[in-house]
Amino acid sequence: RDMQAEQRRDAERRRKAAQQAEEIVGRCRFDSHPYLDRKGFKDEQGLVDFDGRLVIPMRAICEYRRVNSVQWISSDGEKKFLPGGTAKASAFVIGTGPEAWLCEGYATGLSVRAALQRLYRPAKVVVCFSAGNIAAVAARMTGKRFVVADNDESGTGARYAAQTGLSWAMPPDVGMDFNDFHQSAGVQAAAALLRGLIRS
Repeated sequence: RDMQAEQRRDAERRRKAAQQAEEIVGRCRFDSHPYLDRKGFKDEQGLVDFDGRLVIPMRAICEYRRVNSVQWISSDGEKKFLPGGTAKASAFVIGTGPEAWLCEGYATGLSVRAALQRLYRPAKVVVCFSAGNIAAVAARMTGKRFVVADNDESGTGARYAAQTGLSWAMPPDVGMDFNDFHQSAGVQAAAALLRGLIRS
């Protein structure tokens, strides 16, 4: 019985968080942001909250209209999630196309999009917010899917990417995500990394 009560409380917490997330997304303005500038996308605009933080909606991958939670990113790159929000199987999709490219972070997603544009390859870039969530999101999608993992020192990115059973790649240097690689090596090198994955 305690278990059921706990589950009910949990469901209520998630429902309230989803409602709050919807309100947060609704009150944002569309604007440029210092974080995007720092990540190499000065012309990119995103949702900006009244306190100046960037807001990334975390939507249910199976029912994309539904906002489950949000991620806030401050100008200096500090990331916070809405307490109580559902992160599992939540994602933010950039662009459209016949295939999906899954990654962890928003800036990484923008770099994947830039590399795919260089390859003239229309695709959905699916931001999953964490390595562990990539597998959950991938399992709920069909069609051609690829994973671009972070090259963590701990090996977390590689471990979860392998778990999906999909073709995956990551930047060559430990400690790098795909945005770091894009910024240091250039869009041509970033595109070459993805081209290698497509051909594999």
